[in-house]
Amino acid sequence: MASNYLWNDERLFRIKKLVLVAPLARTKGWFTTKLGSVFIDLFSDDVPRKFRANSGDEGFVDKQRTDPLQEDRIPLDWVKAMVDWEKSFRKDSSRKESTPIVIFQGTEDGP
Repeated sequence: MASNYLWNDERLFRIKKLVLVAPLARTKGWFTTKLGSVFIDLFSDDVPRKFRANSGDEGFVDKQRTDPLQEDRIPLDWVKAMVDWEKSFRKDSSRKESTPIVIFQGTEDGP
């Protein structure tokens, strides 16, 4: 969200640097997710969610798996929106006049 405002609102061009802490820029297995969503979209509107240990805090992981508000399926529209956002982020951040970005991301995140 911050990046969208930064690159599309002229009032914010005076910002000298953008620091993003743990953004969900790409999930683990990004390229598989991106490619798979194209094919699965032909047959289904959603996919089963796989709960992975996404934290070193075992108590948090257990609570996340048993949380009744956690969905057990992921809508493909959500996956497509994430792919579109990542594509837009790469395009906007590579513009010549773009604000420099520093990204801090976990060691288990990314492609």
